[in-house]
Amino acid sequence: MRRAVLAVVAAVVGVLAVLRVGTVVSAHASLLATNPAPDAELDAAPSEVRLEFDDPVSVDLAGVRVFDPAGDRADTGATSTNDGGRGVVVGLRDAGPGTYTVAWSAVSGDSHVLSGSYVFHVQTRTGSVGDLGARDRSALDIAGWFDRWSIYAGTTVLAGAAAFRLAVRSRHPLDDPASVRMVRVAATAMLAGSALRLVVQVADASGRSLTDAMGLLGDAVADTRAGRLDAIRVGLAVAALAVTGLWRPAAATIVGLLIAVATMVTLR
Repeated sequence: MRRAVLAVVAAVVGVLAVLRVGTVVSAHASLLATNPAPDAELDAAPSEVRLEFDDPVSVDLAGVRVFDPAGDRADTGATSTNDGGRGVVVGLRDAGPGTYTVAWSAVSGDSHVLSGSYVFHVQTRTGSVGDLGARDRSALDIAGWFDRWSIYAGTTVLAGAAAFRLAVRSRHPLDDPASVRMVRVAATAMLAGSALRLVVQVADASGRSLTDAMGLLGDAVADTRAGRLDAIRVGLAVAALAVTGLWRPAAATIVGLLIAVATMVTLR
């Protein structure tokens, strides 16, 4: 049994080391430049708006919106990427002189949602159409806080209980009804937080409300890396809930510990 515990601990340490390296390597993407540049004054309207990032980004659920001096949409066609995902481009129609407002959103490779806005001017300054990135985020922020802490609390309790049980199982087996309820509640919190996180990420990336984002979940999972990562986290939480139903065997406890660690890996 002691050898099994040492093997599990070594595996956990190895996974955490990989996680640490991955966290350092996979930093958030950053916007390097835009064309037109922020607050640029042009003689004629450009045919496109281009953004350049230092790392690849996805715009499957996000993109670039451009508003003309009257506040109407001036972008044409879908937002696309090039240069291996480091370039983001959208076409632009000529709506005459005045101030154009660009509002953009993208998702970096580590699933972090990036967004911003700026203006440029054609021949004359007429003022922007307002802060297009501003929307009531209170529900989104509350949901985001809840999903993060539900996942963190659930994985911490499950991993801690599993590690403790494996280490001192002969003296403190943690298989009494109260302990079993505790790990089941932890797994349930993981599942609730993971499912909500998927919705929150889609809503944040697409600029939609939580309810409107529900209709995009299938596309997010099928077409985006961030969506697939969230779906994997939900699957791990379902597996954790199933494992806690078979908590008493040592093998189930080991699997529960590895599931908790794998979930932590996805949260980098």
